[in-house]
Amino acid sequence: MELLAHQDLHTGIKSLMKVGPSVLVCKKGSQGSHIFTEKGDFEMPAVQVEVVDHTGAGDVYNAGFLAGFFLERSLEESAHFAAVIAAKSVTGYGREQYPTREDLEGFFNSPRQ
Repeated sequence: MELLAHQDLHTGIKSLMKVGPSVLVCKKGSQGSHIFTEKGDFEMPAVQVEVVDHTGAGDVYNAGFLAGFFLERSLEESAHFAAVIAAKSVTGYGREQYPTREDLEGFFNSPRQ
């Protein structure tokens, strides 16, 4: 955030939210993510796994978060799913452990968390 807004994290987030987005996600790799909304914020821890290849993990997180969001799940559920599938994605090389439709359906068809 310091590079993007030239401000510390919380000040920068507030500045960006003033120009439009109602949700901002700050991904922190193995440290998890921090989700900000107009009403507050929360942190989602990363799922700890043995990393084989981290290529694409951020993109997988993005896709998982958006899948939950567009399926009208809570931000917490969306962030949790994103963390789970991003962790899965780093346990193999390249795309070999990328999430599948079954991962999506299995997670969101189970009882709400």
